[in-house]
Amino acid sequence: MKTFTTHQMVELLRNNVIFKGADAAEKYSDEALEEVIRIIKISELKAGDIVFKQGNQGDSIVLLLRGEVAVYVSGGKGIEIHIAIIEENNFFGEMAIIDDTDRMASVRAASDCLLGTISIDDFWEYFYKHPMLAKNVLRGINQRLRDTDASYIERLAKEKEELIRFNRELERKVKEKAESLERSQKQLIQSEKMASLGQLVAGVAHEINTPVGIGVTVSSHLTQSTKKIISSFENNKMSKSDLTKYFSSTLETSELMLQHLLQTADLIKSFKMVSADQTAHERRKFNVKSYLEDIILSLRPKLKNKPHQITIDCDDDIEIDGYPGALAQIITNMVLNSLIHAFNEGDNGTIAIEVLKNASGIILKYRDDGKGIPEENIENIFEPFFTTKRGEGGTGLGMHIVYNTVTQILKGSISCESTLGQGISFFINLPAKLEN
Repeated sequence: MKTFTTHQMVELLRNNVIFKGADAAEKYSDEALEEVIRIIKISELKAGDIVFKQGNQGDSIVLLLRGEVAVYVSGGKGIEIHIAIIEENNFFGEMAIIDDTDRMASVRAASDCLLGTISIDDFWEYFYKHPMLAKNVLRGINQRLRDTDASYIERLAKEKEELIRFNRELERKVKEKAESLERSQKQLIQSEKMASLGQLVAGVAHEINTPVGIGVTVSSHLTQSTKKIISSFENNKMSKSDLTKYFSSTLETSELMLQHLLQTADLIKSFKMVSADQTAHERRKFNVKSYLEDIILSLRPKLKNKPHQITIDCDDDIEIDGYPGALAQIITNMVLNSLIHAFNEGDNGTIAIEVLKNASGIILKYRDDGKGIPEENIENIFEPFFTTKRGEGGTGLGMHIVYNTVTQILKGSISCESTLGQGISFFINLPAKLEN
């Protein structure tokens, strides 16, 4: 440690607030400061060194002869809260001479420092000889309080500004993330809609394969019979019984072909209407009962080989002005949801669709008599990605699409009721005519 001459130490002490008089009358003599040299303990600290810690015994006052120190308190979880910076030619730790308490804050060297430490006992002994020291101590404390207040206000302003910037950046990132999630969710919902339509296409293609195959077989048989009867006619070998038999066979074959072709035509017609409505979302006035029947007919491939019964109870004259494709999406998703969740393999279930008029439009009641769902799951049933059949055919988007379609496209409302083991019911309110 560097050594100082008596003259150098006197000048260092005279520059310190605690010994610096306000005028010539308060000026300390060299002899008075030389007394301090005999009781002061000089030490040098590097930046970052601890002077004392919060909770240490308060047994001295410290003069900051050179450098700066930082005052801080310890918060929870190792957090340090900055209080103030004390500059050169000041003092700290004075609370030890006011009341006999532990240190209320920690002090760390903010730069390389030269400190002078005076014990409480030595300080009071010197004070009795030089009572004007009290004025300097109070003056120094007052100035520090002012500097601390100003520093604290400035720090608060900076922290507020930083907090505002942080909040703005956080809001921006949250907004970007929300927009990204919304885009992803819309893409998933659209993919789910297209997947549902794709399943319908595959089912219809498989369903019409049988009647078309029968038609090809029957028409081939009819062609061979016709060629045979023509040959008999040309060779004058055709008898009345041969012609009668040909007419009977041809009529039977034609009726069989017509029956299967009509079935195929009905299925294609229903599928064409429903699929076109689902993809185009064109608004028009339509008969509800007739359209519901077309939807169920288009779903026949999904219901094939399943002993479930679907009933429609709706007056013939109920019409609404809206988006039939949206209604098709709702009924399709609800029926598929029942098939996946409500019934076990081999169950003989019932799905009932009832439509009633009310003052503002219609109430569509959809009910199945399947397993039902627990009461705690009802409030989540319309949430995206909520499913109890993850990995078993459930994506968790079907009923979310239903909810969005009812509320956003058709401007209606939907609610759900269920008792475990007694099926599930949905109540959909739709306006008779959508506002432009």
